[in-house]
Amino acid sequence: MGLQRIAAAGAFAAVSLSCAHAADLPGPAGNPAHETIVVNGMSRDEVRQEVDKMVYAPWYRQVVRWDSSFCPLVSGLPERFRSFVVDRLNKAAESVIPGISKHCDTANVIVLFADNGTDAFNAIIARAPMLGSEQPPRGIGRHISIPPEIAAADLRKNLPVRWYRSNLRVPAPGAMDAFVPGIGEHNEQGVPEFESYSGGDWIKKTTQSETGSTIVIVDLPLASGSTWGQLADYISFVVLSGPRLGESFNQNSIMSLFNDSHFQKTAPSRLTSFDRALLHALYAADPAQGANAEQGEIAYMVVDDLSLHRPTVR
Repeated sequence: MGLQRIAAAGAFAAVSLSCAHAADLPGPAGNPAHETIVVNGMSRDEVRQEVDKMVYAPWYRQVVRWDSSFCPLVSGLPERFRSFVVDRLNKAAESVIPGISKHCDTANVIVLFADNGTDAFNAIIARAPMLGSEQPPRGIGRHISIPPEIAAADLRKNLPVRWYRSNLRVPAPGAMDAFVPGIGEHNEQGVPEFESYSGGDWIKKTTQSETGSTIVIVDLPLASGSTWGQLADYISFVVLSGPRLGESFNQNSIMSLFNDSHFQKTAPSRLTSFDRALLHALYAADPAQGANAEQGEIAYMVVDDLSLHRPTVR
């Protein structure tokens, strides 16, 4: 199957030292000073800025990611293109999500290809509103609360691809082991919680946030120009990372494909080394912390990874 472009119809050098000289050297310092490292043409601060957009969460919340419950459903495409997008989604998820199941029953990643993305969003939100719920069940249901107006307004803009998701808050692994009598308190389920008050919100240190479900709507006419590979990788990154809707992204990322809300000819042909490093860092970072701290950890891991190897793949 040759992948055609989308039309309106429808990715150390070791140094020897004598023992005497080595004895006088400082001990292991860990990673190099990130302030001076440039990876893929980006400084450490620029990497952090991209992480904040690509792994978006308010700083007083927690970064959200998938657990092993990942079940995509793609609609609105001929079978050969539908199966191609599903395959790319599954392969990207399997590369970063530990213990992901190859078999699933309840779809929680819904990707809809439509001739008018705004009309599709309005129809979906009337039948299965799901944004804005902090504790929805997995999958889709009518009872999940409607998106806040500011989010709904953004989602009604003419965008090549738009997305939204529901989140779950669950106890972090090892939460019981972290309990120190007299410091933490137990919640209703008997799980200890360490809380700090910041910015008008309580951050529960022994909880973590997980994605409950995601809807992605692709407007076929507005997405015209991209290849199926580019579009499938773009969707995969959106689903796995949860970037902030409407941002412009660095050209080292597949997310630059629709900067300024239209197809960019200079965008990468597939997921780049930067994209993959970020996704691996997201799913390797400690989830039981506030968003600002975890975004910093992710950025550090990305710089550390890319400073050792791999130029950007375009």
